[in-house]
Amino acid sequence: MLHKYLILVGRTFIAAFFTVNFFNIIPLDLKSNSWLTQVSMLIVDTASLLLLGLICLKLCSVYLINNNKSSSKINNLDNTLINREEINIELINKISIYLMVFFITLGFSQSYLFINGMKQINFNYSYKINEINDKYKIQRNKLESYLSTKEIASQNIESDKIRSLEAKKNKYIFELDKNISKTRFLLIRGNVKVFIMSFIWAYGLYKLSSLNHKE
Repeated sequence: MLHKYLILVGRTFIAAFFTVNFFNIIPLDLKSNSWLTQVSMLIVDTASLLLLGLICLKLCSVYLINNNKSSSKINNLDNTLINREEINIELINKISIYLMVFFITLGFSQSYLFINGMKQINFNYSYKINEINDKYKIQRNKLESYLSTKEIASQNIESDKIRSLEAKKNKYIFELDKNISKTRFLLIRGNVKVFIMSFIWAYGLYKLSSLNHKE
């Protein structure tokens, strides 16, 4: 009866892992750095389901083999069952190795996502800075042109208006700098998290594949 619970739990965990990731990665947007980063974080956040599922299925096979060998003292040894479960264990070991390689690749890919992400952030920053400066120049030129047509215009009034425009420009730049710094921090935090977690899961999968039920 225990092996049925292990199979149920194992299959449920694995199905949950693929279901959660499938519905969160669509629609695909492989050209988007933010999408790739979010998908990477989702995979490492849910990888425990995958690892626990494989562990349960391997434990089930080990349990059936050991239980059959223990009961062979009373009944005949079921070689068919043992061979079937040993094949299942080998399959789980191979899957674990493939997944280990996948998570190692996912970890190293964070360097590309970091570099590409920083390039996009810096590009957007430069674009918005230029946009703010261009708007400032346009508004200043309009203001100077308007004040020059007024007979009551004075140097003090013009200076006050220009200082007001500069204060608004500096405020926008300050807010932009703050948002950009936050975005850079979130990018670094996400990439480092995925890098570390990927190698943690890769190590867990490696140990799972190397565990021998005969030991």
